[in-house]
Amino acid sequence: STKMMIAEWNVTNGNVEDVNVTSFTVGLAGTVLPANMVDLIVEFDGVQAPVQSAVGTGGTFAISKILKTNTTVKVRVYVTVLAGAAATQTIISTGTVNGTTSQSGVGAASVATAGQTMTVAAGTITLGTGSNGANASITQGNKTITIMEVDLSTLNDSFILNGLTFNLAGSGFTTVTSVNIKKGGTVLRTFAPAAATVLTGLNVSASKNTHTYFTIELVLGEVGTGAGTSGESLIGTVTAATALNSNGGAGTLAITGGLLTSNTVTVYHDVPTLTSLALPSTLLTASADKVAAKFKVEGNVLGTVGWSDFTMAVNKTALAGSIGVTEGDVVRAGVQR
Repeated sequence: STKMMIAEWNVTNGNVEDVNVTSFTVGLAGTVLPANMVDLIVEFDGVQAPVQSAVGTGGTFAISKILKTNTTVKVRVYVTVLAGAAATQTIISTGTVNGTTSQSGVGAASVATAGQTMTVAAGTITLGTGSNGANASITQGNKTITIMEVDLSTLNDSFILNGLTFNLAGSGFTTVTSVNIKKGGTVLRTFAPAAATVLTGLNVSASKNTHTYFTIELVLGEVGTGAGTSGESLIGTVTAATALNSNGGAGTLAITGGLLTSNTVTVYHDVPTLTSLALPSTLLTASADKVAAKFKVEGNVLGTVGWSDFTMAVNKTALAGSIGVTEGDVVRAGVQR
């Protein structure tokens, strides 16, 4: 069952005299059967009238309100729709304000005015991947990385994501010390890395017809001898989830593609960084031993790092064939390689 607002009106008094509003009449039509609706509620200018449990085709609600001249108030009508109401069925409301004028005591009633047509539709929540997860990359230990961002997309209802199954794949997870589920700046859950972890009680709220995001972080530890394995690849996956709808029942949940998979992040003891250095000269002449590029290689962690291969591409702005490289060498610390 779902409580929903099925109609809203603006009620405006003119400039002649105040009106003592005594009641508001709601008429109900459409294809939703009265047996599939309960608890008809009228809220007049923010004040709720007594609830009419049996909905039927509507009813008249007692109101006590002096509507001043040149003023406008809102009237909202709510009803609880039961599970027996089928998708695409409709509820159509009419509203009538009843009262008397304050000074002359003349009856004052509006015409029956149609409200909005409401159509029953199922609420759904879909899990997808957001854009703030890790790219396919390499990294070093002793840092925290966002392996995946999860996008909760809702339609027609609000939900609470309460369960999630997270798997760590790749070549292992010896480099991971813990995993965080995080929404904004708040850590919702921290757990040990495992091939498969079933989480419950997450309580991630998602309003209807919105996108809500949370991230999954991997906390990386030491890498190397006696610690995590250098060169280990990490892949995060979400294989299952559960959610509650606004009435606390099991929500209709789908995972895009049936499985959410992160990009692969490979963890090393250290990662090299290349930094360009100034050239002896930027003038290109036809001569031997011309320095075309100069750079330094440093490790992010230790400052020094071993490397064995180097690839360089030559881009030319002159016509093809007018500039050529007959021989190329790499010189390190004065020694030709």
